[in-house]
Amino acid sequence: MTIHNRRGRNLSVRFSEEEYSEIEEVSRVGRSRSVSEFARNILLLCARTMSGPKGLLAEDLSTLSVQLSDLDSALVTLRYKLCRILGSVEKVGKP
Repeated sequence: MTIHNRRGRNLSVRFSEEEYSEIEEVSRVGRSRSVSEFARNILLLCARTMSGPKGLLAEDLSTLSVQLSDLDSALVTLRYKLCRILGSVEKVGKP
């Protein structure tokens, strides 16, 4: 059994019936012991994610774009080689 630090702080949040039902269902599917445990885990995850290192979205998108372009080129080359091996270059076309 894991020993947790004593939790002495309270956080109160109000939800509509629909919101609570949705949260309750997700916590049940995720096999949380309770809705409170589920909410605590999600809030801590969000807080830790938001306080982590921050990169610029433009840099991330630029890197992703370059990597996707490289992947696309590699796939085109692979497709051409496979078509040559299978003998259907005329149908597919060259890169």
